[in-house]
Amino acid sequence: MSKRGRRYSADTKARIAEAVAEARKTGTWKDAHAAAQKAGYKGNVDALMQMMARKAARNAAPARKPGRLAKAKAPVAPACPAVPALDPVAAQYLCVSIDKAIAELQKLRKMYAR
Repeated sequence: MSKRGRRYSADTKARIAEAVAEARKTGTWKDAHAAAQKAGYKGNVDALMQMMARKAARNAAPARKPGRLAKAKAPVAPACPAVPALDPVAAQYLCVSIDKAIAELQKLRKMYAR
């Protein structure tokens, strides 16, 4: 059988992965390769590293699609005292308008302060 066509059964792969994980906790990839060979692995160190990288990539959480923007958080409305004569939506609009006006006035104050 050619090297490219070599396939391992699911339990053999699991034994290899377990042996590699244990060996990598305390040793190098060469140690992991020796442990994997005892578990039935027949390839070289580089191929073992690739096999473990593919396994880790399959088990990793799916990443966000590239180019997609993160969801924007809703702006936090400033604390607004309850105005009993107005409904809540109108009271919120009034508070936001007043806060914007105050912010503009403070900008002007800083601009013209001597």
